[in-house]
Amino acid sequence: MYSMEEQRDFMRAGAKKKEGQRFALPPQLFNGEKYCGDYDDFDVANEDDELEEFLGLPRKTPKAVPGKLEDEIKPESENAEKIAAAEGAPAEAAPVEGAPTDATPAEAVPAEETSAEPTS
Repeated sequence: MYSMEEQRDFMRAGAKKKEGQRFALPPQLFNGEKYCGDYDDFDVANEDDELEEFLGLPRKTPKAVPGKLEDEIKPESENAEKIAAAEGAPAEAAPVEGAPTDATPAEAVPAEETSAEPTS
């Protein structure tokens, strides 16, 4: 294992120093002996979804695609229509028992005609 002084010297030799600094200051990120960047570089890579590339690691998950999240946020009815269209099925589902329908309400259907006058 390397001593702290050897590690410090390695970091200072391989890392970039900011303007006005005499030495590169921690935190500096390395992958083995390959210099990756400083904390600011790390932060930018993380925000840009390029962390694996920054660290020199193989990507385990697919990179986020702009606009892909919009499909997940849309209302369920729009997604259901897209899925149904893709499967070749009609977008509307069969009515659920007890659920309201588009039929005319019972109040609007004329009742049996009754005489307003009492019969004797």
